[in-house]
Parts: sequence; C-alpha cells; structure tokens
Amino acid sequence: MRLAHRLQGVAGLAAIVAFVVGVPAILLAARIAPWATNWAMVSQRLTIADNGTLLVLFLGLLAWLGWAYFTVSFVAEAAARIRDTRPPHVHGFGLSQAVARRMFDVAALAFVAMPSLATAATPAAASPAVTVTQPLSPAAQAPPPSDAPTATASTPSTAAPDPGAGTAPYTVRRGDSLWRIAEQQLGDGHRWTEIHALNRATLGADPDLITPGTLLLLPEPPITTTLDNGTYVVQPGNTLSQIARDELGDAARYPEIVESSEDIPQPGGEHLTDPDLIKPGWTVDITPDADPTTATAAPSTTATPEAEAKPPITAGPQHEPGPASPPALEPHTSATAPTPAAAGTPPTPATPRSAAPADQPSRETTTPADTSDHGRSLPAWFVPGLSGAGSLLGAGVFLTVRAHRRTQLRSRIPAHVIAPIPAALVPADETARAAGTRMADAVQALDRALQTLAAAFLEPSCYPPVVAVELTQARVRVHLAEDTTLPQPWTGEGSTWSAPLDARLPGVEMIPPYPMLVSVGQAADGTLWMVNLERLGTLTVTGTPADVAAFARHVAAELAVSPWSFLVDVHVVGLTGELDAFNAGRVRHSPAGDLTPLDDLAADIEASRDTGDWDPEDLTTLVLGPASADAASVQRLATAIIEHTARPGVSLIALNPDEPITGAVTAEITTDRRLHIRSLGIDVEAALLTAAEAATTADLLSVTDTHENIPMPVDPTATDGLAALIDAGGAIRAEHVEPRPADDEPAGGTSLLPDPADQYAADAALTVEDVGALAPAVPDATTSKVLAADPHLDRDHEWWTRGSGCPVPRLILLGPVDIHGLHAAPAVSDRKRHHAELAAYLWLHPGGVRSSQIGEAFNCTDGRARADVGNLRTSFGERHVPRAPRGGQAGTEKWPGAHLRDVLVDLDLFRRLRARGLALGARDGKPDGIDYLVKALGLVQGEPFSDDREGAWVWMHEGERIDHEIAAAIVDTALLVHAATLHADPPDLGTAHHAATAALLASPYDEPARLALAKVEDAAGNHTEAQRLRRAEVFGRTDDDRPPIDPTPRSATVIRTHARQRPESN
Repeated sequence: MRLAHRLQGVAGLAAIVAFVVGVPAILLAARIAPWATNWAMVSQRLTIADNGTLLVLFLGLLAWLGWAYFTVSFVAEAAARIRDTRPPHVHGFGLSQAVARRMFDVAALAFVAMPSLATAATPAAASPAVTVTQPLSPAAQAPPPSDAPTATASTPSTAAPDPGAGTAPYTVRRGDSLWRIAEQQLGDGHRWTEIHALNRATLGADPDLITPGTLLLLPEPPITTTLDNGTYVVQPGNTLSQIARDELGDAARYPEIVESSEDIPQPGGEHLTDPDLIKPGWTVDITPDADPTTATAAPSTTATPEAEAKPPITAGPQHEPGPASPPALEPHTSATAPTPAAAGTPPTPATPRSAAPADQPSRETTTPADTSDHGRSLPAWFVPGLSGAGSLLGAGVFLTVRAHRRTQLRSRIPAHVIAPIPAALVPADETARAAGTRMADAVQALDRALQTLAAAFLEPSCYPPVVAVELTQARVRVHLAEDTTLPQPWTGEGSTWSAPLDARLPGVEMIPPYPMLVSVGQAADGTLWMVNLERLGTLTVTGTPADVAAFARHVAAELAVSPWSFLVDVHVVGLTGELDAFNAGRVRHSPAGDLTPLDDLAADIEASRDTGDWDPEDLTTLVLGPASADAASVQRLATAIIEHTARPGVSLIALNPDEPITGAVTAEITTDRRLHIRSLGIDVEAALLTAAEAATTADLLSVTDTHENIPMPVDPTATDGLAALIDAGGAIRAEHVEPRPADDEPAGGTSLLPDPADQYAADAALTVEDVGALAPAVPDATTSKVLAADPHLDRDHEWWTRGSGCPVPRLILLGPVDIHGLHAAPAVSDRKRHHAELAAYLWLHPGGVRSSQIGEAFNCTDGRARADVGNLRTSFGERHVPRAPRGGQAGTEKWPGAHLRDVLVDLDLFRRLRARGLALGARDGKPDGIDYLVKALGLVQGEPFSDDREGAWVWMHEGERIDHEIAAAIVDTALLVHAATLHADPPDLGTAHHAATAALLASPYDEPARLALAKVEDAAGNHTEAQRLRRAEVFGRTDDDRPPIDPTPRSATVIRTHARQRPESN
C-alpha cells in the first residue's frame, strides 16, 4: 500500500476519534451539558433581554444532539465491522449512517493489508536517447508542467495484464472509481486493491484517477447462484443486504427479499423471519424488484377505471386473437405477448428488434469471452482498435460514417429508407460510434484550435513547429521543436503550451497547418499522444512484425479519416492490402519491392530542395513495410527530407528497417505493446489496428459511401390488427391499396391526394412517382379494417395532448427521449434518458425479456437490469410494468419476462395517426385525412431517439434501424401535407411551411425535405430565399471534405419542374 493511502486511513481514524471524544470534551470544558443546566434560570432569562447566555446554551444543546446523532451511527458501524456484518438501517439516521460508513471506509485504509504493488512492475531498461538531426529542442524532451502529466520514459513498463480465465474485462464509465467498481462488480469495495494490482500497467502507481473508456481486468467474478425461477441459493458468507445489492442493485432493499421469502420452506422446516439470520443452502426470492409501496399503487384517478372495459393501449406487436369486446386491463401471463390483441388493438412496432450482437473480428491478442454476469463490461460489439489508444481513429471513422450517412439521405426516395449496414459491420460501427460520441467534439475542437493558432502567424514558414500533441477531452497541449511564444488562449512557456478545448476561438477557414498529425498511443491517465510526422521527417518503428504492421495500419487508417489530413496521400508499400482504397482511395497500396513511389518522392524533393516552398501542392506519407526497399533508396529519401530547405511535404515511416536510417526518429514497440519514442519522452500504450479490424473498417466506410434504398420494411409476423395492415412507418401496405390512375387523371376521394398526380408535381416539391408511392387509392374495405383496428385513436391522442395530465405513462421517442410516469421516482427522475431507453427496449420487445437479455443489451449485470425495471415500475406503476409472480405462485412458469402494458408512445401514436389519415383519404371532399397527418406531425420534437449519452441505444443499431425508418416516415408524411396544402385553393402556406420544418426537424439532412421548404418559399413569393436554399443546401452542399455531389435524378426533376415556373431572381 502506498504511504499516502495509509496516511489517509490514519487521518480518517483520527477524525472519528476526535469527533466522538473531542466534541463532548470541548462541551464539558465549556460547562455546557443538559444535566448541569439550571433550567429554572433558563426559564427566567426567557422573560428578559438575552445577553448571549441563551444563544450559547442553545448552540451547545444543538452540538450535543448532533454529536449523539452521528455517534450512534459510528458505534453501530464499528460494531458491525467487528462482527463482519452490516448495521441495520434505521429510519431518520440515513445521513449519519452514510457518513459513518464512508468514514470507516477511509479509516480502514490504515489497516488493510495489500500486496506490494511496487513488485507488480519492472522498470523499463535504461536506454540512451535517440540522436535526432532535426531541430528538436531539449525542451521538447522534458516532462510537461504539472497541469497535465506526461507519460515519460521513466514510467514503469510492464507486461499488460493477461486476460486469462480468472479475469473479466470492464470498461471504465464516467463517475467510476476503483472502490465503486469493486463494490458494484465484486461485491466488496475493499477489493479495489486486487483491481489495481491486476491493472498496474494501465493505471500506473496512482489509482486515484481513472479515465472513462479505460479497459480494466477484474478478478474472476463469483459463480452465480441465481436460479431461472427468480430464486437465489444462499452461500456461506452471504448477507441479505449483499444479496439485495448484487441481485437487485440496492443493498437497502433487503426487506423486500425478507417479505417475499417468508413463505418459502427452508431445510429443516425453518422459515426466514430474522433479516440478520440466513443460513447457507436456504432459498430466497429475488423477484421483488420495486418498492413495495408502488406495487399496489392505483392508477391515476384520471385514467379510465379498470372496471370499465377498455382495450389496452399499444405496448408492442400483438399476435394472439382476443375477445370480441374490448378487454379489461388485467395482468397478463401470456408468454408470447404482453397484451392480448383484440379486434380493436391499436398499431404496434412493425418489427421486433433483437438484441443479439453480431460477431466481431478476432484480435491478434485474444480477448476472453465474457460469460459472467458481473463482468459484462466489454460489449460483444467491441472492436479494440477503434477505442482506447485508437480512440482518435474511432472518432475519425465515426465522423466519416456520419458524413456518408448524411450524403445517403440526399438520395433517399419517398416510401423508402437507406439500407442498413450488414450485420458483420455492426461491431466496427458501434465501436466507432462510442469513440466518436466521446471524442468527436475534442477532435473538432483540436482542429479548430490548431488552425486558429497557425492563422495568428500568417505565413506557413512561421507556423509554430509542433512536434507532438497531448489531447484530453478538456485540453490540448503542444510540444514545439523550439521555444516560441503563443497567443491567448495558449498558456505555458518555452516549448510547451496548452489551451482549453472550450476556448472561444474565431472561425478560420484555411488549409490545415499540421496535416500529418496522427495519434500513436494513450498514456496511463487516458491522455492521447499524437506526433507530427511531417516535422519528424522519418520515423522508424521497431518491434514484432505483427505489432509494427498493426501500428502502421493504425497510422494509415487515421490519416485517411482525420479531418485535418484530407490533403494527405497515404501510400503503403509492402504490407497486406486491407487498407487498399480505404475511404474512397485515400490509402494506396503497392507490393514489396516496388521502388517507384520511393524514387519518385526522392526525386521530387531533391528538385524542390532550394525553392523555399513552404506550401507544397502535394502531401504524402509513405509507409514502408519490412524488406520493402533497399537501404540505399530508403536513405536517399530520408536524406532528401532532412536537407530540404523549406517544407518537403513528405514523411516516411519505415517498419523494422534492415539498416539504421540516418536522421530518423526511432519508435520502439515493446513486447507488452507499449510504444516508446525516447527522444520525445513518450511512453504510451501503442495504438494498433489488426488486419481484421482494418478490413472491417474499410468495408464499413465503403458500404456507407453507397446510396442504396430499400422499401419501407413490414413485420411479416403480424397477422391481425393494425400491425398486419401497415408498414414500419405507418403507411398502408401495398397489398391493401390500389394503384392510382394515369398521372393526368384524378384518383378520387379514396386517395389522400385526389386530383391528378401531375398537378401535385407542378404545385409541390414532388414527382409524379412520389405521388403514386405516397398517396395510393385506399379501397373502402381497407378503410373499414383500419378504422375497426384502432377505435380508440382519438381518445389516445387527446390523452397525449394533456401532457402531465395524461392518465397513463408516456414515452417520448420523436425527439430528445423522455418519459413521464404517474408516480414520483427519484431513481428515475435523475436518469430519465436511461430509463426512457429501457422503456423503449421493453416496448420493442412486447413478448417480454429476461434480466439476462436486458443485461446483454445494456451491458450491465442482471441485478442492475432487474433494479432498473423496478425503478421503471415505481414511476409507471405496477399496472403498466407488471411484476413477476413470486417464487412458488401460480403463473411463474408462464411468466414472459419484463414488459410494458398500456403505455402511450409517440412513435406508435404517429403511425396510427398516419394510417388513419391515409385510410380516410379525401372522401366527400373533406380534408379529414390531412388533418390526421397534421396531428401526427405535431408529435415531432426533433430527430427520433435523440440522446447524446455515450454507448446508448447500441441494441437498436443492429439490423433494421427503427430510427431511420420513422425519420423517413415523418418526411414522407410531411411531403403529403406539403403537397395537399400547396395544391389547395387558396394554398395553405402556413401548414405547408410547418410540414416542411417538421420534416427537417426529424431528418435535417433529408434532401426532399429541403426542396419542400424551398418550394414553400417560392409559393410565398420569397424567390431569393428559395434560390439561396437550393444553392446552399442542394447544389453547393457537401457533407465531407469532397466536392458537392451532383443532384440526384429525383432532385433534378423537382428543380427543373419548378425552375420553369419561377420568375428570374437576382
């Protein structure tokens, strides 16, 4: 144990003693004690002016009460620790018991025996500094100031912990500490020392600061004793509070286990009656996962009484036929669906989503399969090369994929969605998304900070000579080759300066000043280290063939997706071709022995040696695999780079060269996969990308760069109710509608757009093909089926519009996710988005899910999943989140798992309103159908499923994407309203504008919605604004670093049609 921790324990113990003994000693010395007080005198003084005596007495009495309040808890905690039990929870003493528990935790540090952590690591062997012929200032090798510690060559270098059968991986989350991880994952906070010992190579000697995203190894978790029927077999050493903490997520909920287990006969005929007495081998019921006070909570008095027969509100797909009349709201025990479907069952999610993760590519160092409950901290989709030391690569992939998807939305055609990515690519996509959520803002802020810095020096020849960069989520630190003074907001001196990433900086549009800046690894404190390859000139990398190749892949891939490297041509010679054509050809590949790239670059640099060009047109990073070129050719290029008098625009990376390269900076990757650049004082976990990871990432970028549309999906398992009549977006299925007549003939009132299709194409931003796809003719028989399948739509919509007065819980998904329950639930109110995600997961899995399925989807323990469902039940009420039958009760074997019942979901309500509007059409010349579509658009508050929490909604991103489907459905609904209102006589410009803005609110990058808004501006006479929108948002729009794409055929048709109608505008 470190001396600092031992001293903390001594200080904590001294504080306890000082309080328990010192406070009464001081009060007695001051002669302030209730038993020594003359109360008769006090009574007299109450009738006269006080000279301060009463105040002193009053404060003294308060001090005695406070001392007694805390001392009782201190004594109880001490007694419990001596007996190795937990003190009983006493109402009213929660604060003092929490303080006592924490104080004794700190004091325990003075007595806890730990293995010698110093022996867990072997200091790195001393090595002389590499001689560098480039102007690297000695200051660049010195450790940076204390405000952001640097990983230096003196950092102990140890073998990374071997993830064997006795360990389980865990990814650090925001707010974690080693104590908290040990308490939650291992059941005992004191076991943090074991975690530290296992991860010393990652955490270093100081365990006080751990960084979110860090991958740790935990000691082997205990064997689960939870049975499938919701019971737990007591093991030696168990306490009820421990079982409650592990299985229900909250130790204070042990009374629930007592209550639910009293009737279970134990061995020898005994029963559980005393919470402090349980015996090994006893069986306890762990299914009660909500506060007992909410188990019998009645529904809101504003809801329809249960005695009054009403059909349930949609909670998911319905499969079983129900009674002819609307059923009463009774608990459900069906194992196939949470609610029986009646003839009047409202619509449901079109396709249940599976939480089963796709397989991920293997890594050269095998990560053990995670089969334990407590160890579920490394998700199945995790791709190591895009996280941790490779987080900047992951962020670059995330930004690139996001740009590709935005471009895909330009080619989406109505009634279709962009094709989902293949299942095999989901792991890379999800890992990049997790890294991007965490690091994308930091990457973009770094890009802005470096551009603003360089702009202050005007000429490229004057740019600060950045050699290396340290990046956290809050700050950037630059290491320069020579002493320089940097402007505000940069602070520091000499060659080391730092700036906050949230500094207010002016927007600067310029060529990136440091285009070959690339990450090389991650320090123990989570800081990401980057080097400027262009400044280094030539970098040799030594290590095992597999490691140096993985490092080269990482560098090449990151340069291909980094926002500041889009001008860099990456050429790889001699390695395998996983990165060939990576990100639209940003990486090129040549076989070993091809000297053409090497010789051409050397010749170009030699020719421009004395031109004084500090802004070269071409920028190239050349990566040479082992034995890819002869030593003379390699040395020629390295010498040409060094001897160039200005900026050659070329960097060279040589992997395990046959001979030393004069003037090169050396990076060594040791057998424990740490990267050392000793001349720069860098010692970090190396950033590595395996061949499989590189190939998968390349495929992901390629797939998302294509523009494939697929028809809106339908649920093939739905055979009755509204779900059997509509697709995933709420449109009526093709087999239940009829095609429109010729484009110049009216469709009649059975269509939502009754006039000829070519008239709508002339008045609105639609094509005749759009009109046919979005507004078919709906036969009377289909209309009758739609109306009969959803008789309570108007009631449910009216309930929704009541807001907080809605008599049933509400789940908001069409915008920032949120939930509104019926009861106060502090555990939910502070974590509403998490519980909204959980509610959405349950709603999309109406057949019920087990705690293990929730744990797999949310990457948490089964106990945590069970507790979260209990929290949701507390908020919604047991009627809406049914409780599992207790162990031994009838119906246990038929329990389908956790599910929702009678919960209003805006996404589901949108589908129902859209289906009703399409079914009604424009019969009898009435706009009833459009009115329902307007109501549906009124539910939209933003992009569906908006939630910026890191790692959230991963389970939803596999297979068909409901978020993409509903966003497309909103745009298509808006186009129908847009067409109908602009074609009306007179046009309803307000509603048309509302529809277009709602579409852009839900899908900001959908091109049909942008064209619709431009058409509304034209119709209003704002031709200049309409033209600006088309030029900026269509013709001149680019979502990445490439030029704008050509308008799609659909967009070209819409623009050409309306160009003939517009007057010329300036």
